[in-house]
Amino acid sequence: MLSVAASGQIVRVKNQPTVMGHYHLNVTNVAEQNKFWTVLGGKVARKGPLNIVRFPGGLILMDQSRPTGGTRGTSLNHIGFEVPDCTAMVNKMRDAGYPIVTRTEVSGGQARSDVFRHPTMNIDLAFVIGPDDIKVEIVGNPAVKVATVHHAHLFVPDVEKTRGWYVTTFGAKAGRRGPFEEAVLPGIRLSFQKADGVVGTRGRSIDHIGFETGDLKKLRSDVSGRGGRIESQGRTIAGLKSQGLLLTDPDGTLIELTEGLEKMGK
Repeated sequence: MLSVAASGQIVRVKNQPTVMGHYHLNVTNVAEQNKFWTVLGGKVARKGPLNIVRFPGGLILMDQSRPTGGTRGTSLNHIGFEVPDCTAMVNKMRDAGYPIVTRTEVSGGQARSDVFRHPTMNIDLAFVIGPDDIKVEIVGNPAVKVATVHHAHLFVPDVEKTRGWYVTTFGAKAGRRGPFEEAVLPGIRLSFQKADGVVGTRGRSIDHIGFETGDLKKLRSDVSGRGGRIESQGRTIAGLKSQGLLLTDPDGTLIELTEGLEKMGK
Protein backbone atom coordinates (compact mmCIF):
# COMPACT_ATOMS: atom_id res chain seq x y z
CA MET A 1 0.00 0.00 0.00
CA LEU A 2 1.00 3.61 -0.50
CA SER A 3 1.85 5.61 2.58
CA VAL A 4 1.05 9.26 1.84
CA ALA A 5 2.78 12.07 3.69
CA ALA A 6 0.70 15.09 4.70
CA SER A 7 3.39 17.41 3.34
CA GLY A 8 2.37 16.52 -0.19
CA GLN A 9 5.29 14.43 -1.33
CA ILE A 10 5.33 11.50 -3.71
CA VAL A 11 6.07 8.39 -1.70
CA ARG A 12 8.15 5.56 -3.11
CA VAL A 13 6.61 2.10 -2.81
CA LYS A 14 8.83 -0.95 -2.48
CA ASN A 15 8.67 -3.38 -5.41
CA GLN A 16 6.36 -1.07 -7.37
CA PRO A 17 8.14 0.51 -10.36
CA THR A 18 5.44 3.08 -11.16
CA VAL A 19 3.51 5.37 -8.80
CA MET A 20 1.37 8.49 -9.11
CA GLY A 21 3.46 11.59 -9.79
CA HIS A 22 1.64 14.66 -11.09
CA TYR A 23 -1.01 16.35 -13.20
CA HIS A 24 0.37 18.94 -15.64
CA LEU A 25 -1.92 21.85 -16.46
CA ASN A 26 -2.09 24.50 -19.17
CA VAL A 27 -3.50 27.56 -17.43
CA THR A 28 -4.61 31.05 -18.41
CA ASN A 29 -3.89 32.63 -15.02
CA VAL A 30 -1.55 31.00 -12.49
CA ALA A 31 -2.79 33.12 -9.59
CA GLU A 32 -6.39 32.07 -10.19
CA GLN A 33 -5.36 28.42 -10.36
CA ASN A 34 -3.34 28.72 -7.16
CA LYS A 35 -6.39 30.15 -5.41
CA PHE A 36 -8.60 27.25 -6.53
CA TRP A 37 -6.19 24.49 -5.52
CA THR A 38 -5.46 26.23 -2.21
CA VAL A 39 -9.18 26.31 -1.37
CA LEU A 40 -9.20 22.56 -2.02
CA GLY A 41 -6.31 22.18 0.41
CA GLY A 42 -3.13 22.22 -1.67
CA LYS A 43 0.13 23.94 -0.76
CA VAL A 44 1.63 26.34 -3.31
CA ALA A 45 5.33 26.04 -4.09
CA ARG A 46 7.68 27.00 -6.89
CA LYS A 47 10.79 25.42 -8.43
CA GLY A 48 12.53 27.55 -11.03
CA PRO A 49 10.01 28.42 -13.74
CA LEU A 50 7.52 25.77 -12.62
CA ASN A 51 4.40 26.63 -10.64
CA ILE A 52 3.56 23.78 -8.27
CA VAL A 53 0.74 22.89 -5.88
CA ARG A 54 1.43 19.95 -3.59
CA PHE A 55 -1.12 17.43 -2.36
CA PRO A 56 -0.55 14.21 -0.46
CA GLY A 57 0.13 11.59 -3.10
CA GLY A 58 0.85 13.89 -6.03
CA LEU A 59 1.67 17.30 -7.47
CA ILE A 60 -0.11 19.82 -9.67
CA LEU A 61 2.33 21.42 -12.14
CA MET A 62 1.31 24.44 -14.22
CA ASP A 63 2.46 26.12 -17.40
CA GLN A 64 1.15 29.60 -18.20
CA SER A 65 -0.31 28.68 -21.58
CA ARG A 66 -3.90 29.23 -22.66
CA PRO A 67 -5.53 25.80 -23.03
CA THR A 68 -7.54 24.81 -26.08
CA GLY A 69 -10.41 23.71 -23.84
CA GLY A 70 -11.37 22.19 -20.51
CA THR A 71 -11.33 18.59 -19.36
CA ARG A 72 -14.88 17.68 -20.37
CA GLY A 73 -14.98 16.17 -23.84
CA THR A 74 -11.50 14.69 -23.45
CA SER A 75 -10.38 11.21 -22.51
CA LEU A 76 -9.48 12.61 -19.05
CA ASN A 77 -12.90 13.90 -18.04
CA HIS A 78 -12.02 14.82 -14.47
CA ILE A 79 -9.73 14.18 -11.53
CA GLY A 80 -10.84 13.23 -8.03
CA PHE A 81 -9.68 14.10 -4.52
CA GLU A 82 -10.71 12.59 -1.20
CA VAL A 83 -11.57 15.03 1.58
CA PRO A 84 -12.61 14.45 5.20
CA ASP A 85 -16.06 16.05 4.74
CA CYS A 86 -17.59 16.38 1.28
CA THR A 87 -20.37 18.76 2.35
CA ALA A 88 -17.97 21.07 4.16
CA MET A 89 -15.68 21.22 1.11
CA VAL A 90 -18.60 21.89 -1.24
CA ASN A 91 -19.70 24.78 0.98
CA LYS A 92 -16.15 26.12 1.00
CA MET A 93 -15.88 25.91 -2.79
CA ARG A 94 -19.29 27.51 -3.30
CA ASP A 95 -18.45 30.36 -0.92
CA ALA A 96 -15.24 30.96 -2.91
CA GLY A 97 -17.32 31.37 -6.07
CA TYR A 98 -16.70 28.07 -7.87
CA PRO A 99 -19.63 26.41 -9.69
CA ILE A 100 -20.91 23.20 -8.10
CA VAL A 101 -22.17 21.07 -10.98
CA THR A 102 -23.11 17.81 -9.25
CA ARG A 103 -26.71 17.83 -10.50
CA THR A 104 -25.68 18.06 -14.14
CA GLU A 105 -22.56 15.86 -14.01
CA VAL A 106 -23.95 12.82 -12.18
CA SER A 107 -25.32 10.57 -14.91
CA GLY A 108 -29.02 9.86 -15.26
CA GLY A 109 -30.17 12.95 -13.37
CA GLN A 110 -29.79 11.08 -10.09
CA ALA A 111 -28.39 14.01 -8.09
CA ARG A 112 -31.02 16.21 -6.44
CA SER A 113 -28.57 18.39 -4.50
CA ASP A 114 -24.99 19.64 -4.62
CA VAL A 115 -23.81 16.59 -2.66
CA PHE A 116 -24.77 13.17 -4.01
CA ARG A 117 -24.89 10.04 -1.90
CA HIS A 118 -23.82 7.29 -4.28
CA PRO A 119 -26.19 4.34 -3.82
CA THR A 120 -23.69 1.53 -4.47
CA MET A 121 -20.40 3.04 -3.29
CA ASN A 122 -22.01 4.46 -0.13
CA ILE A 123 -20.01 7.69 -0.32
CA ASP A 124 -20.80 11.39 -0.62
CA LEU A 125 -19.47 13.01 -3.77
CA ALA A 126 -19.73 16.28 -5.65
CA PHE A 127 -18.38 17.98 -8.76
CA VAL A 128 -16.89 21.46 -9.00
CA ILE A 129 -15.55 23.42 -11.97
CA GLY A 130 -12.26 25.23 -11.48
CA PRO A 131 -10.54 27.86 -13.64
CA ASP A 132 -9.98 26.90 -17.28
CA ASP A 133 -12.98 24.56 -17.03
CA ILE A 134 -11.17 21.88 -15.03
CA LYS A 135 -13.67 19.42 -13.62
CA VAL A 136 -12.85 18.06 -10.17
CA GLU A 137 -14.66 15.40 -8.17
CA ILE A 138 -14.77 15.71 -4.40
CA VAL A 139 -15.14 12.39 -2.57
CA GLY A 140 -15.91 12.24 1.14
CA ASN A 141 -13.77 9.95 3.28
CA PRO A 142 -13.57 10.61 7.04
CA ALA A 143 -10.41 8.48 7.19
CA VAL A 144 -8.31 11.14 5.43
CA LYS A 145 -7.20 14.26 7.28
CA VAL A 146 -6.59 16.54 4.28
CA ALA A 147 -7.46 16.63 0.58
CA THR A 148 -5.61 13.75 -1.07
CA VAL A 149 -5.13 12.64 -4.68
CA HIS A 150 -7.63 9.84 -5.29
CA HIS A 151 -8.50 9.07 -8.92
CA ALA A 152 -8.39 10.08 -12.55
CA HIS A 153 -11.61 9.38 -14.44
CA LEU A 154 -11.05 8.37 -18.05
CA PHE A 155 -13.88 8.39 -20.60
CA VAL A 156 -13.01 5.82 -23.29
CA PRO A 157 -14.68 3.96 -26.16
CA ASP A 158 -13.48 0.51 -25.03
CA VAL A 159 -13.12 0.12 -21.26
CA GLU A 160 -11.54 -3.33 -21.25
CA LYS A 161 -9.03 -2.44 -23.95
CA THR A 162 -7.82 0.71 -22.20
CA ARG A 163 -7.73 -0.81 -18.74
CA GLY A 164 -5.80 -3.76 -20.10
CA TRP A 165 -3.27 -1.36 -21.62
CA TYR A 166 -2.56 0.24 -18.23
CA VAL A 167 -2.34 -3.15 -16.53
CA THR A 168 0.08 -4.48 -19.15
CA THR A 169 2.13 -1.32 -19.66
CA PHE A 170 2.57 -0.13 -16.06
CA GLY A 171 1.81 -3.16 -13.93
CA ALA A 172 -1.42 -1.64 -12.59
CA LYS A 173 -3.82 -3.90 -10.72
CA ALA A 174 -7.23 -4.49 -12.27
CA GLY A 175 -10.01 -3.58 -9.86
CA ARG A 176 -13.47 -2.12 -9.53
CA ARG A 177 -14.94 0.86 -7.67
CA GLY A 178 -18.72 0.75 -7.58
CA PRO A 179 -19.86 0.70 -11.23
CA PHE A 180 -16.42 1.58 -12.62
CA GLU A 181 -13.70 -0.74 -13.83
CA GLU A 182 -10.29 0.43 -12.62
CA ALA A 183 -6.55 0.10 -13.00
CA VAL A 184 -4.88 0.83 -9.68
CA LEU A 185 -1.36 2.16 -9.09
CA PRO A 186 0.06 3.36 -5.77
CA GLY A 187 -1.40 6.81 -5.14
CA ILE A 188 -3.94 6.77 -7.97
CA ARG A 189 -6.99 4.88 -9.16
CA LEU A 190 -7.65 5.09 -12.90
CA SER A 191 -11.42 4.75 -13.31
CA PHE A 192 -12.91 4.00 -16.72
CA GLN A 193 -16.29 4.89 -18.15
CA LYS A 194 -17.54 4.16 -21.66
CA ALA A 195 -17.91 7.23 -23.86
CA ASP A 196 -17.64 7.82 -27.59
CA GLY A 197 -16.39 10.89 -29.41
CA VAL A 198 -13.77 11.99 -26.88
CA VAL A 199 -10.54 13.73 -27.89
CA GLY A 200 -7.04 13.47 -26.48
CA THR A 201 -5.67 15.69 -23.73
CA ARG A 202 -2.79 17.46 -25.48
CA GLY A 203 -3.24 21.22 -25.23
CA ARG A 204 -6.26 21.03 -22.93
CA SER A 205 -6.41 22.38 -19.38
CA ILE A 206 -5.11 19.07 -17.99
CA ASP A 207 -2.50 18.38 -20.62
CA HIS A 208 -1.17 15.16 -19.17
CA ILE A 209 -0.91 12.86 -16.19
CA GLY A 210 2.49 11.93 -14.81
CA PHE A 211 3.78 8.69 -13.31
CA GLU A 212 7.00 8.58 -11.29
CA THR A 213 9.51 5.73 -11.53
CA GLY A 214 12.84 4.95 -9.94
CA ASP A 215 14.33 3.64 -13.21
CA LEU A 216 13.21 5.58 -16.26
CA LYS A 217 15.58 3.76 -18.61
CA LYS A 218 14.15 0.36 -17.68
CA LEU A 219 10.57 1.58 -17.80
CA ARG A 220 11.14 3.10 -21.25
CA SER A 221 12.44 -0.25 -22.47
CA ASP A 222 9.52 -2.10 -20.87
CA VAL A 223 6.92 0.26 -22.35
CA SER A 224 8.46 0.00 -25.83
CA GLY A 225 8.51 -3.77 -25.56
CA ARG A 226 4.80 -3.80 -24.69
CA GLY A 227 3.82 -1.72 -27.69
CA GLY A 228 3.61 1.70 -26.02
CA ARG A 229 3.98 4.61 -28.46
CA ILE A 230 6.70 6.83 -27.00
CA GLU A 231 6.64 10.36 -28.42
CA SER A 232 9.67 11.76 -26.63
CA GLN A 233 12.72 9.63 -25.83
CA GLY A 234 13.70 11.85 -22.93
CA ARG A 235 13.68 15.45 -21.80
CA THR A 236 14.87 17.56 -18.90
CA ILE A 237 11.98 19.11 -17.00
CA ALA A 238 12.54 22.86 -16.84
CA GLY A 239 14.21 24.04 -13.65
CA LEU A 240 14.36 20.59 -12.09
CA LYS A 241 16.88 17.82 -11.69
CA SER A 242 14.39 15.45 -13.24
CA GLN A 243 13.99 13.77 -16.58
CA GLY A 244 10.96 12.45 -18.35
CA LEU A 245 9.50 10.98 -21.51
CA LEU A 246 6.08 11.30 -23.11
CA LEU A 247 3.69 8.73 -24.53
CA THR A 248 -0.02 8.42 -25.20
CA ASP A 249 -2.53 5.79 -24.17
CA PRO A 250 -4.88 4.19 -26.76
CA ASP A 251 -7.38 7.07 -26.45
CA GLY A 252 -5.01 10.03 -26.63
CA THR A 253 -4.43 10.68 -22.95
CA LEU A 254 -0.92 12.11 -22.76
CA ILE A 255 1.30 10.56 -20.08
CA GLU A 256 4.67 11.69 -18.79
CA LEU A 257 6.99 9.23 -17.11
CA THR A 258 9.44 10.91 -14.74
CA GLU A 259 12.42 10.03 -12.59
CA GLY A 260 13.47 12.40 -9.82
CA LEU A 261 10.25 14.39 -9.57
CA GLU A 262 9.52 12.91 -6.13
CA LYS A 263 12.31 15.10 -4.69
CA MET A 264 10.13 18.14 -5.29
CA GLY A 265 7.82 17.08 -2.49
CA LYS A 266 10.52 16.98 0.14
